[in-house]
Amino acid sequence: MERTHASQIAELLNAQNQLAIKYDAQRVLDHANEYVVDLSEDGRVVCCAQLKRVQWYQAEISHVTTHFVRQGRGARLIEAAEQRARKDGARLLQCTVRTGNGPSEGMFAKAGFQRGPTFGNPQTGNNVTVWSKALIHPQNNLSRDG
Repeated sequence: MERTHASQIAELLNAQNQLAIKYDAQRVLDHANEYVVDLSEDGRVVCCAQLKRVQWYQAEISHVTTHFVRQGRGARLIEAAEQRARKDGARLLQCTVRTGNGPSEGMFAKAGFQRGPTFGNPQTGNNVTVWSKALIHPQNNLSRDG
């Protein structure tokens, strides 16, 4: 990842989210392989998300962020993150969404994620809801023994 793109991701994350930690280019570069991005025709980052492996079976999407709302970019980014998670062998994909963020809640619901528990984030003071999606179903398991 180029430093220019890392800076653009950090700027986008800081401007569009209520994060507990401020991002900078180095923080993004330290985890560059975790980012899924969408670039404009002139090569600028217009949409991004972080996809992290949490457990052997679980991946997490963080900070789906876009300059443009309701243009389908966020939905395409979630699909790209899901495909990467599947390719990496994840069985469960999850994210947290700030309660009351209707566009994001709707986007994850439309992508097949299920609403889970809601709890408070003590670092930001926001309530967040866990959204999850099973990427593999029991009948697709390799063995019955797990």
